[in-house]
Amino acid sequence: MACAICLATSFQKRVSINKTDYIQCLGCGVVYQHSFPLPKQIEEIYNQDDNHYFVSDTKNADFVEGEEWLRATSRFFISRLKGYSKQPLETSSVLDFGCGTGITLSELQKLGSTCTGVEMSPWACRYGRERFGLTMLNEDIMNVHLEPESFDIILMSHVIEHLPNPVEIVSRLATFLKPGGTLMVCTPNNASLGARIFGRRWLYYLPNEHLHLFNDSSMRLTLEKSGLRVQAIEHYLWRKRSNLGSLLRLPFGLVRTALQGAPQYVSANDGMIAFAQK
Repeated sequence: MACAICLATSFQKRVSINKTDYIQCLGCGVVYQHSFPLPKQIEEIYNQDDNHYFVSDTKNADFVEGEEWLRATSRFFISRLKGYSKQPLETSSVLDFGCGTGITLSELQKLGSTCTGVEMSPWACRYGRERFGLTMLNEDIMNVHLEPESFDIILMSHVIEHLPNPVEIVSRLATFLKPGGTLMVCTPNNASLGARIFGRRWLYYLPNEHLHLFNDSSMRLTLEKSGLRVQAIEHYLWRKRSNLGSLLRLPFGLVRTALQGAPQYVSANDGMIAFAQK
């Protein structure tokens, strides 16, 4: 199975989760599921007309009750974006691909941004329209009717790891960016301390959902192959933003993982944010 990023066919096994192998490309370093679920299976996961994907006991996630926590995370991402966007956020047109219920767009809308979301879930689109008054499009990004070069900023927050064809999708998104516009991609970092220490218990190994897990080099290659110029790649803490606090909690995470077989939730630099310009 050739790598979707660099097309290399040499790889090594990284971990096995519930009989699903994750392998690492020896060309660009991306970790990917071997093999991918069928398109129908992917559609069944995300294209649900209820809140099942967004409120899930099995994933320890509640994106409705946890709105304030998610808003704090969105504000953190927005604070990083300010340093790379040439256009002030207050006057920017923003597209959020895979925007979920629209919480990040809601935060940008408060600042004055003109916001549009594209989301597979019909339920999430209705939620964002009704609760936040957002423009939400429940359409396939490859077929959506949006004007070329019409957005100052495009966001992908914890979306790219779900895609079987990252270069194709990012290339499509790049057509909607204005010249000089900024793409921000937030995703797990497969070279993080947590990924190395926790192995198969790393939080972001989610078979049939997380299909590609990036490191700096594979992310950079994805963006460059999509016709974009990489401005910077930063690392951040998803669950806790203090490196010191995270490291202090790391021994407790190791004990919990060893005794309970539970996924880990704390470590340093588990996430990356990539900024690229057209």
